[in-house]
Amino acid sequence: MTSTPMTKKSSRDVPPQEQRHFFNSFMLGRDIMPEDLYELSPVEMDIFMAELKALLEDPHLPERLTLKRSVAGYYYQLAKIIVERKSQ
Repeated sequence: MTSTPMTKKSSRDVPPQEQRHFFNSFMLGRDIMPEDLYELSPVEMDIFMAELKALLEDPHLPERLTLKRSVAGYYYQLAKIIVERKSQ
């Protein structure tokens, strides 16, 4: 039995979502990078956090979206920190 050699992926072979970490917000209609959270208006932040919370609490989320749930958890926690800091 022969094994195939592992090949390195070039940056053009890696999907964009793996090159830069972002969350594709359905509710805001755009990709959100972690640094974008600091620039969201209060209304946008509320909408974004509600979207994240709904995703995190969805018991019927397909297993194939486990990574999306993990990313949503990270963004939700970061958003909470930002909101708390802005309110002080």
